[in-house]
Amino acid sequence: MRCFIPLLLVVFSGHLPMVADGQDYYDDPVPDVEYPVWNDEKYEMANSARDEEYLTSEEKKVYLYLNLVRMNPELFASTYLDYLKNSTNYYEASLYRELLQMKPLPVLKPNRLLFESARCHSTDSGERGYTGHERGKCLTECHRGKRS
Repeated sequence: MRCFIPLLLVVFSGHLPMVADGQDYYDDPVPDVEYPVWNDEKYEMANSARDEEYLTSEEKKVYLYLNLVRMNPELFASTYLDYLKNSTNYYEASLYRELLQMKPLPVLKPNRLLFESARCHSTDSGERGYTGHERGKCLTECHRGKRS
């Protein structure tokens, strides 16, 4: 399960619905995509990042699709990932089967402090040529107080 979300992003990244140039993907609570079953108002909460001004449109889209798959994994598999149903690729087939059996999970919500901390860490690590989890200069007093 640890590799599930990264695998989902890799498999799914080339299959997101395209948006016309200049159109804001987040004007509607749930984008009208090729699967109308997702237009049910109960899925509006999947768009939890819609009003987060610090996130890019692409980052908001990640929250949307992660939340849709979390809210209804079986429906997600049978709509967006239906083309994987008969895949001979072990990882794609495994992803599809796991989604069909998975129970719904709570919606993810953006957290600005975590976002800014992660961005600082990635920038600092890149500048230092460092890979790992040591926080370097990004560990503020606020973060130190919450560390266990």
